[in-house]
Formats: sequence, structure tokens, C-alpha cells
Amino acid sequence: MWRWAVAALIGWLVSFAVAGAAVARQGSGAGDLSAFAFWTTPAALGLALAGHLVLPLSRRRAAFSHVVALLAGAAAGLLWTLAVALMLGPFMGAWSFPVLFCWMAGGAAAFGCFASPVLRPTRLLAHLALVVAVFLPLTLWAHAVAAFVRNDQHLRVVIARHDPDEADGGGEGLVGEIWPEPLRQIKAVLPEGTLRVLQARRQGEGTRDAQMVLVFRQPLVADADLPQPDGGWIVYVQEGRDWRAHPAGAPTLKRKVRVRVGSGQEGASYMVERADGSASGAGLWDLPQR
Repeated sequence: MWRWAVAALIGWLVSFAVAGAAVARQGSGAGDLSAFAFWTTPAALGLALAGHLVLPLSRRRAAFSHVVALLAGAAAGLLWTLAVALMLGPFMGAWSFPVLFCWMAGGAAAFGCFASPVLRPTRLLAHLALVVAVFLPLTLWAHAVAAFVRNDQHLRVVIARHDPDEADGGGEGLVGEIWPEPLRQIKAVLPEGTLRVLQARRQGEGTRDAQMVLVFRQPLVADADLPQPDGGWIVYVQEGRDWRAHPAGAPTLKRKVRVRVGSGQEGASYMVERADGSASGAGLWDLPQR
């Protein structure tokens, strides 16, 4: 009984420690740790019970039994992740860190308590060191690897409004929201009038930064699907029902920012396609009126 309790405690602590390391590295996601602790509690209890499955192998050579415990525990952590995904449905994607590797690490750690006939601290510590060496790098670099494979980027979408009849000249004070290069491009295309930033949102992950500026000049009367920049920046200036890209030859991705007019009680909005196939966006307000 005491070995089961130790296994449950170690499985819980290792899962939470790996999750905490992931949050610390990415600098966000601390708000998810309480929910993760909640879901990890039944996981630790179940993984500790399932760990008894490897106990018959504990009389084999130490290296063999510990490798089997690591693999079997990781598989049990995978099964738990799938079970949580079935229970949470689409909300499973709301985790800000890779819970799969966290629970796989907890399972591998819990199973390690049953890799020897007698639970020896030295062998358990060696097993935990192996677990950390395998799963901590996977957890810390999971987002970066996924972002590289999907060609993801930190995309900042800036929504701006240009009022040609106001003589302020515009532009000053906007450098914090619009990069200097696209701001100079906007001034060259629209030298007169006032430019105001309405909102700015950042989407995506990865090591590249990109910026996409949408400049509204008149009422929105038609939907538009605007390609995202492939790194760097791009400015879209509204011209009637269409949009003109500046610079014209800027490299773009297949992913789009979808601008929608809206109907009935629903106002205008935009959606940003993400590298993982999902999309997020917001409403558009304070646009030029008819």
C-alpha cells in the first residue's frame, strides 16, 4: 500500500514539475496550472494502480525493468491524455502547454516505483533522472518544433482607420503598434489625413515575427480573404470593394485573414487562420460609416 502511495505522489509531483517548467520557459500559462493539478490527481492515482503491471518484471535485469517501466508508464500517460481529450472535447486545445508529455512523464515516474522488487531510493532517483532527461526536453521544445513544422509565426494583426478629411496628418504616436517600415509605407500611400489604430492582436507561435496592417478608408461593403505575410510585414489599404497590398510583391502564406461584413445584428468581424487549422478573431468597431 505504501509503495502505491509513493508512486501516486511521485507521479503527481513529476507531472506538475514538468508542467511548471514549461510554463516558466514560455512565460505564460500559469493560469492553466490549477486545472492541470485537478486533472493530474486522478491520473496519478490511476497510474500508480496500473504500475503494478510491471512489478512481475522487476526481477529481471535492472536496466531492462526500468526501460519497460518508462515505456509502459509513458503509454499509460498517453491513454490518460486521450481520455481527458474525450471528456473535454474541443476545450482540450485550450491548454497553453503540452499536457501530453507532462502526463507521460508522470506515468513513467510512477511506474518506476515498481521496477524493482524492493523500492530503493538510489534506483528510484536514477529512474527519475532518466524520466526527466527524456520528457523535459520534449515538453520544453514541443511548441517550438510544432511551430517550425507548421511554418508558424508570431503574427501581429493591426486594424487601423484612415480619415482623409482630417488634417492632422496622422501617423505620429503609432510606432508602438505599427512597425516603422509599414508606417512609412502607409504615409507614402496616404500622405494626407489622420491614421488611427483601432486594435492590435497577436496570433501564433514560432521564432519569426510578422505584422499585417489593415487600413480601412470607407465603409466595409464586401467580404475579403487577405493572405498573411510570410514573415516580415504587409499593409492592406482598402480601395472600394477591394484591398491593395503594399508592397505589391511581399511574400505571403496560404493562410488568410478573413474580413466579413456581417449581417443583421452581427457587426463586421475578422478571423485569423492559424497554422494548426483553427481560427480566431474579433469584431471590428469604429470603422468608417456609410
